[in-house]
Order: sequence, then structure tokens, then C-alpha cells
Amino acid sequence: MKFLIRFLPKEYQALLVLAQRIVSSFDTKEEALEFVAVVADSLKSGHITVAEWSRIGSKAGIFKTRGKK
Repeated sequence: MKFLIRFLPKEYQALLVLAQRIVSSFDTKEEALEFVAVVADSLKSGHITVAEWSRIGSKAGIFKTRGKK
């Protein structure tokens, strides 16, 4: 994968690396797939609303409290 990423523009490289890190932080494959589905659903309209950002953040674990999942 790293080999192919080198051929992309820098901004796309950074986005792909970020996406890989987010998805790899999940405990199970199902959690990762659910997160990807939420993001894909949010992007259908071409822009993401505040509510959709909240949903994405929740799935990514941004809103977790310390020590809890």
C-alpha cells in the first residue's frame, strides 16, 4: 500500500494515512466497517452537517470518556 500511496498528491497521501490510522484503531473489523459505512453515508450529499460530524466522531471514539469505551 505504501508503494501506491507515493504516487498520489501529498494531500491525498495525508488523508489516506489518517484514514488508515483511524480504521486500525478499532478493536474489531466490524467496528471499522461500521465507521466506514457511517462516513460513506455522510458523504453522499457532498457535504457533512454538524449532526453527521457528531455521528462520525462518536463512531471514531472521539467522544469516549477516559478509561471507558
